[in-house]
Amino acid sequence: MTLGLACILALIVLDELEQGPPSATKETSKPVRKIATTSVASATVTEWVMGEGIAEAARRQRLFFEASGIVTFLTARSNGAPLREGDIVQGPSPDNRFGQLLARIDDTGEAAAVAQAEADLQGTRKRAQALAASLSGLQASRNQLETDLERAQRLVSQGSISRKEFESIRTRLSETRAEEQAISARLQAAQSDISGVTAQLDSRKSMLEKTAVFAPFDGRIAHINIRPGDFVGPPAGLEHESQLDAAAAIVIIDDARFEVLIHLPPKLATTVSAGQHALVSFAAQPLIEFVRQPANTESRAPLVAQAEVAAVSPAITRDRRSVLVRLAIEGSPEWLRDGQYVTAWIAASSKSDVIQVPYDAILGQGENSAVFVFLPDAGVVQRRSVTLGLLGLDTAEVTEGLTGDEHLVTQGQHSLVDGDRVEAVSHP
Repeated sequence: MTLGLACILALIVLDELEQGPPSATKETSKPVRKIATTSVASATVTEWVMGEGIAEAARRQRLFFEASGIVTFLTARSNGAPLREGDIVQGPSPDNRFGQLLARIDDTGEAAAVAQAEADLQGTRKRAQALAASLSGLQASRNQLETDLERAQRLVSQGSISRKEFESIRTRLSETRAEEQAISARLQAAQSDISGVTAQLDSRKSMLEKTAVFAPFDGRIAHINIRPGDFVGPPAGLEHESQLDAAAAIVIIDDARFEVLIHLPPKLATTVSAGQHALVSFAAQPLIEFVRQPANTESRAPLVAQAEVAAVSPAITRDRRSVLVRLAIEGSPEWLRDGQYVTAWIAASSKSDVIQVPYDAILGQGENSAVFVFLPDAGVVQRRSVTLGLLGLDTAEVTEGLTGDEHLVTQGQHSLVDGDRVEAVSHP
């Protein structure tokens, strides 16, 4: 080794001794990280089951003609204008057992058949009435002859009347009894004819009723697919909802009440049961705003409908492999329409006065969930494993790992390790 090289090595060693151990230099040069924190709070946490579905009027009926023919009548509004979608119709009442007549096809043949059957029934009833009157008279005559025969029998034994007079009375009684039996048989036949003609008349009236459609309940016109002059008939081979709506002569709905049908995955559906509270809206955003600020909901109330779980199917649908859940909506929101696609949130579980933390503070998920707790006095953070319970909209319940008086890191925690020195720039 040369002298020059020895001198250079000596200088390097001296410089390292002056700087001290490398680990100490690294430790003292590590920067203080800036974080934002929030306080742990106790409040109510609600776990929502979310689904999407179709809103339907609680009552809905498609009206079809049960006979074929040409439309000859379509009811009009009070001002004479044709019936249109949205018009109100009246269902059956004490004064009108069928409900409002909405449309009729050509019923000339059926009306004539009903008129003939009514005439036949009236004639048969008159014949029966005449036979009943004759039978009543014969019964009175028979009673009188029976009395006369008893008296004549006493008189003939006393010799007061001849045997011939006695036999004459007995002959008239026998003839009257025979005529009474004949009239009684004819009356029974006439009464049987009345039943037959009445049944025929009912059948003819039923056929006549099939030429018309009536409002089955108080409601509104949802669809009207006919006009005078159209040829219509009974439906055939239709299964899909849209096909049935298009094929029906008229569709009536009662939009005073609505239901929502949603399909949930089987596992998720196990947390849902009848009677649970629910919220429904045309999109998710109004529901988010409604849930986040429950104390200030007046401006959002028109956009969110209150509902309740009315039924949960015990079976899984074969086509979707899901569980059908039916929600009953309270009232009739102005924005809601039959057939509208809606978003529904069901309050599956809820707990009050529990420790909750915002999702911004949670690292990992499931069994690996953890938070960073800020220790203000020491100016450091502590990584702490937590066990989560109910999962709310913005916060989760913590069942283990926190006492409720901690400050949690909500920003900057992803680059932290346990024991890091920090500075809280946002601290409650």
